[in-house]
Amino acid sequence: MIGTDILSIAGLAVCAVIGYVVVSRILGFVTRLLRPSVATQGKARTGQAGPNQQADEAARAENARRQEEARRHEWDAAEESRRQGKANADEAASKKRDEQVRREQKRRERQEREDAVRSKARRERRPWYVVLDVREDASAADIKAAYRRKISDYHPDRMASLGDDFRVLAEERSKEINEAYQFIRQSRDA
Repeated sequence: MIGTDILSIAGLAVCAVIGYVVVSRILGFVTRLLRPSVATQGKARTGQAGPNQQADEAARAENARRQEEARRHEWDAAEESRRQGKANADEAASKKRDEQVRREQKRRERQEREDAVRSKARRERRPWYVVLDVREDASAADIKAAYRRKISDYHPDRMASLGDDFRVLAEERSKEINEAYQFIRQSRDA
């Protein structure tokens, strides 16, 4: 947003400078076209150019040379400003594209992680009786005993000495066992 504003301002400045240069060049051209006719009119009246007229022409020529030099300097400054503005605009556009690519990459990575977790949860969702290793019509006492036995087998503290991979697996299994036990307790109490 800010980059486009800067580009707009730089574009307007370049247009203004170019417009000024074009108008001043046109005026210079018209002035040069009119100058010979004025000089020939003076010669026609007097017959020849006098010393004052020669001094005036020399002064006009010097003034025209200075104006032309000033116009060239303005043109060069305008060109440099345009080049610098374009370089800044290109750099800003490049940064903006890079930022958009990074954001899109992060969004894709996050989406892939979420999809992987969802698909893993769908694949691994097992019925409560399979998780607790009991029959579907088991009594409350059998379910409680199976829960305690399973949770002691997969408790994360018991797996800590086996390494991080086993500890993470134990945490996942413990969570699954607790969810299965809570599910069956709530469904049988209802």
